[in-house]
Amino acid sequence: LISSGVSCRSGTRTVPGTDGNLDAAACALITRSGNGTGGQIKLEAAGSINTAQINAFSFSSTCGQITLIANYTITTSGNIATNKNSIIFNGAVNLADNVVFKTSDLGNITFNNTVDGTQNLILKTGIGTVQFNNIVGGSTPLNNLQVQGNIAPNPNGINITTVNNIIAGNITSPTGITLNSGRNINTGILNSSALGNGGNVNLNAPGNIIVNQINAQSLDSGTGGNVNVTTGNFFQATNTFIDQNNRNSSISTAGKVGGGNIILTHGGNGVTPFIVGDVSTNGTAGAITRGNTAPIQTISPTQEYFPTHKQDADRIQILSVPGNLQLPPDPNPLPAVIPNS
Repeated sequence: LISSGVSCRSGTRTVPGTDGNLDAAACALITRSGNGTGGQIKLEAAGSINTAQINAFSFSSTCGQITLIANYTITTSGNIATNKNSIIFNGAVNLADNVVFKTSDLGNITFNNTVDGTQNLILKTGIGTVQFNNIVGGSTPLNNLQVQGNIAPNPNGINITTVNNIIAGNITSPTGITLNSGRNINTGILNSSALGNGGNVNLNAPGNIIVNQINAQSLDSGTGGNVNVTTGNFFQATNTFIDQNNRNSSISTAGKVGGGNIILTHGGNGVTPFIVGDVSTNGTAGAITRGNTAPIQTISPTQEYFPTHKQDADRIQILSVPGNLQLPPDPNPLPAVIPNS
C-alpha cells in the first residue's frame, strides 16, 4: 500500500480491523513524501496485527504519526520509520525478524505493552525518547537491544532481558532499573533517584558492564535505592556527578532517612583490581557512596582492591570472583551500519 507525495501532503492511511486479525505482512505500508508532509498510518485490530515495513517519512517536512493498536499481539517483521513525529505500539509486540524503528527530532517511540522475540531490536530517536511501559524480553528475551537515544521513565520501572547485548543512552526510572544481558551492557546515565525512596538498580551480564554513572538517591525524605551489579568480567562507571552530600560520585545511593546498599561483583578473580578512581579497566571514575559525612559510608578515590572488600556492616561490597571464559560468538550480531529504512 503506497501513497507517496512529491510536493503535497501524502495520504493518511487508517486500516481498521473488524472483529478479527489484520495481516499486512505481505506488503509495505508507505505514505512518504518528497517535499510535503508524510501521511499518518494507523492500524487497528480487535485481535492481532501482523505487519512488515511501514514508512511515513518526509524528506522536507513533518512525517505522519504511526500507530498500531491491537488487543492481542503486534507481530512485526519489517522496519518502521517516520520523522518529526512518533511511533506508538498499543499492544504486545512480537519481533518476527531483526527490525529498526526510527524517528527524529521530537518524535518518540512508545511501547505500551510488552516486547518479546529472539531478534535484534534497534530503536533510533533524535531528541525524543523511547518509552517502555512494560517488560522487555520477559517472556522471550530479545537477542540484542540497541537504543540510540534515551529511555524515559514509566510507572512500573525499566525491566529488560536479552540473550546478548543491551546498548542504550541514559535511562531514567524512579521506580527502578533492571537490565539482564547474556553478554554485555553499555549505557549512559542510570538515574533511579526519586523524591521518595530511590529506585533499585540491578545489572547482570556475564561479559562487561559499562555505565556513565548510577544515581539511586532519595532526594527528599526517603531511603536510597539498592545497587546490585554482577558481571562475569569487568565493571566501569566512567563519569561522576555531585550528589546531595557534595561528593563527586560515580555511584550514590544516599538518602536523608538512609542509604541503599551497594554490591558490585566483578570477574577480577583477585588478579585484576577494582579501582575506585581509575576507570581504565575495572573501576569507577569517582566515589562510591551510600551515606552522609561518615567515612565508613563512602569509598573515595583512589582505592585499589584485589580481593573482596566489604565495609559499613557489609552495606558496601566489592566482590572479586573468577571471571567467565570467552563467550561464544553471537550468531545474529548487530549490524555495523544501521539501515535507512
